[in-house]
Amino acid sequence: MQSFNKSVSGFTSLLLFASMFVGGVMTPQAVAAAEASSTKITVEANNVLHSIKPGLFGVNHRYFVNGVGMWDPVTKSVYAEFDKKLADIGLKSLRYPGGTTANLFWWKRSIGPVDQRLNEVNPYLGNGPEKADFGLDEAMRYSEKHGFDTPYVYNVGNGNPQDAAELVEYLNSPADAAHPWAMKRAQNGHPAPYNIKTFELGNEINFYGQNYWMSGQIISQDPAVLALNSNSDLKTAYLYANGGTVKFTQQKTGLIDDWRETDPTDASKSDGKPNQVKYVKYAPIDAGSQVEVSIGNNMYNPATGKNDLWQAQNWTQVSNLAVTGATYSFELDYTTGAIKFGDGTHGNIPAAGKEIKVTYQTTHAGVGEYYARMKAVDPTIKIYSSMDQSYAIAALGNTVPYDGIVIHPYVGIKKEPVVGLSMTTPYDPNNVAKYHYATMLDSEARVREVKEIAHSSATVSGRNIKPIVTEFGQHDGESKTYQENGVTKTALLYEGSLGATLQTANMLMHFIDMDLEYALRHSLIDRWFENKSAVPMALFDTYTFLPSASAYMYKMFTHMSGANQVKSTIDNNPVRTVNIDNQDQNISKLMTVASRTDNDLYMIVLNQDATDAVASAVELSGYKAQSAEVWTLNSDKLEDINTNEKPNTVDIDTSVLAINSNTFNYTYPAHSITAFKFTAAQSTGSHSSSRGGGGASVNTQPSNSISIAAGASGKVSLGDEASVVIPEGALSEAAQISIQKLELTDSLKTDKMKLISPIFEISKNINGNFKNPVTLTLQLDAALLRDNLASIFYYDESAKTWVEIGGTVSGTTITATVDHFTKFAVFAKNKEASKPEDKSKPSESMNWKDIQGHWAQAQIEDGASKGIINGYSDGSFLPDHMITRAEFTLMISRALHLQGKTEKLAFSDANQIPSWALEGVSSAVNAGWITGYEDNTFRPDQPISRAEIAAIVGRALKLSDNNLTKPSFADEADIPSWAKGYVAAATAKGIVNGRSANLFAPNERATRAEVVVTVIRMLQAAPQ
Repeated sequence: MQSFNKSVSGFTSLLLFASMFVGGVMTPQAVAAAEASSTKITVEANNVLHSIKPGLFGVNHRYFVNGVGMWDPVTKSVYAEFDKKLADIGLKSLRYPGGTTANLFWWKRSIGPVDQRLNEVNPYLGNGPEKADFGLDEAMRYSEKHGFDTPYVYNVGNGNPQDAAELVEYLNSPADAAHPWAMKRAQNGHPAPYNIKTFELGNEINFYGQNYWMSGQIISQDPAVLALNSNSDLKTAYLYANGGTVKFTQQKTGLIDDWRETDPTDASKSDGKPNQVKYVKYAPIDAGSQVEVSIGNNMYNPATGKNDLWQAQNWTQVSNLAVTGATYSFELDYTTGAIKFGDGTHGNIPAAGKEIKVTYQTTHAGVGEYYARMKAVDPTIKIYSSMDQSYAIAALGNTVPYDGIVIHPYVGIKKEPVVGLSMTTPYDPNNVAKYHYATMLDSEARVREVKEIAHSSATVSGRNIKPIVTEFGQHDGESKTYQENGVTKTALLYEGSLGATLQTANMLMHFIDMDLEYALRHSLIDRWFENKSAVPMALFDTYTFLPSASAYMYKMFTHMSGANQVKSTIDNNPVRTVNIDNQDQNISKLMTVASRTDNDLYMIVLNQDATDAVASAVELSGYKAQSAEVWTLNSDKLEDINTNEKPNTVDIDTSVLAINSNTFNYTYPAHSITAFKFTAAQSTGSHSSSRGGGGASVNTQPSNSISIAAGASGKVSLGDEASVVIPEGALSEAAQISIQKLELTDSLKTDKMKLISPIFEISKNINGNFKNPVTLTLQLDAALLRDNLASIFYYDESAKTWVEIGGTVSGTTITATVDHFTKFAVFAKNKEASKPEDKSKPSESMNWKDIQGHWAQAQIEDGASKGIINGYSDGSFLPDHMITRAEFTLMISRALHLQGKTEKLAFSDANQIPSWALEGVSSAVNAGWITGYEDNTFRPDQPISRAEIAAIVGRALKLSDNNLTKPSFADEADIPSWAKGYVAAATAKGIVNGRSANLFAPNERATRAEVVVTVIRMLQAAPQ
């Protein structure tokens, strides 16, 4: 970040900024001297309009080509550099598995071990094969890590309601015997539900050929329905809404993962090999219906002068090729659509190079059946129609159920000439300003289109149908040439320019005003500088992870927006009159949106004018600002774009503005976005409170808080120092979530570890743990961390000690999930001291300096004397640190004297299992007590939760919960279904206990001391 290092268009602006800017701070006197103007922006700080939904700040993302380059298939993780850059932008939502590519995406082919996954049929590869390395679990875990809200696009192009219902079960159901697909999720390494609440039924159905099975000819006894065959749009809308039977005539067959239809990779052509299998594209085939398979080639047609005359031989369907002679025969599987040919002895082999076509009939479901099946699994999800055309809304009518409608209001694309401007202005490098104004006018038209579609769907359906925007941006269909390393290249460059970024900001500000749930830009990452696939509309470049101008725009909105929108108005907004498409049209130069979180007030101002800076007065009604942090996104020219050679051409400049008033003047540079974060003027009084901390008096600084409705999501932050993200479904009732930074915390510090963050207290005004884990992010002091390891700890009020949670470090922040609130802090752990050492002599284990007086000292010493627990190389035991998978597996193997064959482990990360744990892990895996993950990793250093430990102990002892009274923990509802039986049995036998306040805390990390106690009790309860 730099401070106003770029030239600002307009001589007046340059003069003003040069006179006002002093050492990065604008003084009140300098601000007051800004150009006088009748334009006035008023922010009503106490007039809250509605909350700002996290889904407004998100993008569309695609699974293919390793998440378009952000997923490393070798390490099976997102590239660290990309992860850091994405975290810096601060996006809130991520759509998956993408747009067009989602229409043929079979989710069941994207789970489990990667080397066992079948290929997807990928429309982006011309319907060719593509393995989903960045599959469903990889995407969901990545979203979970970042706290993303994740809308899912289901493949109605070739899917079915039963499969969609099983998807909902896999994503959202508890992992128990009643939910086998959720059990599959647990086997794949994620016992807890992902809780995905938004589902789109297909992507842009009937838009750019994405109507798939609905492209067939309708078979019906109703003449009115049959008549729809003459109108492709109306036919598709009817079938999408209601389902129906269609017929395909001489459709090219394909392979199970390859539907390409043109040479040199025509999947319909015979390879001349025996026992080959082809597939119809839209199974199942209607049972009992007539199926015709013909094999031949297109020949020259004198009537058309083209090779379009199909000359072929029809083959005969048989029930079993094994009892058939060398005939022109095939077997057919009606369910899968598989067409199997013979080996030359039992059924002939189609000659190499011959095309294989099929005529068949198939029946598919419509929106109503999808809705019923999916809602039966999880009634809390929302299901959206992906057809927003007026005729589709009419087809859905007031009887087909759906919760909302998906709209993709791209600028530059005209789907249906009903509302708004039909943009015909071409890009002119000699008059970029005119093109810019045309796109801004088209933005306004697209916003009107969203409003009109929303009104139409609500009126026709008779219900409160709301729209969501899951793709938008500027589709600029014109290629531009540019120079890179002395080479002339061609790309759709304006899509990634500052001008296109301003267009996106225009629409996003409107969508905030409209209180939309989602507004996802297209797309997260793509290959900007490939001539064949140049899509700089993406926020990042595939190869270099270069951030675009729009990436920085989103950073402004995510970092400089509050939780709730407040009213803001502009009086005497200056207007630019432009002639677009042979008519004079007016464009307001300024747009603004304001928001608030507690005492922090925010305002974002867009200056849409291509050449003129605009000055205005600003009145903060009901709010006196001490100062403001100011971010400005701008560049010299509208067409400026970030490139690998010049990565910061469009970037954010920052400064501090001194105000000490509720009014000030400001000048907004031409073609820019300016964001303000106001700090309230300090009152004469002070704020402090006394809170628990081992009975000590702990002063607090002012806190941030947010009110969240039951089942809703939300985020509360304390600047950049701490934040908590509450996912949907975590709260069973409305709650006020607060976060405070504590002062005078000497009584909470410990000489055992180095504190590298402030201590925060996070609280809620209701009792009980969260139903789903929440995401906690704390800022750490990297200078204090040095070469040590960082970990988040929580303070156990009853034990008066810090308990390790763990966490993932990204830059200067660390993130972990928790299921309850208390005090949290980040401590540094010595990297070398954290390496376990296998000490076998009990006498050496009795001198651990950090267990003296510990509540579990006796059990730890007992465990050491039995040879089942060891300490660390620095002479410590670390009783309150989390325990890893490797440590726990070794402990339980030793405790039960596991007898079993020690085999070589096949995990991909087997070389990461410490030598001291290798034998115990091998024996336990062989015994079936513990398994690896779906990516074939063991993850020896990953912490184990209390629920997982109870389940493993239960398996080892073969415990059963039959006829047992369930434990009466206050957070029983939070215990995963797959663990409840083992928790009940282990509790009944006295092996496990709860924590303070009658909580079991199933998702918390178990400490080493807790595990020792559990293992000792397990030995006492085990059959002798």
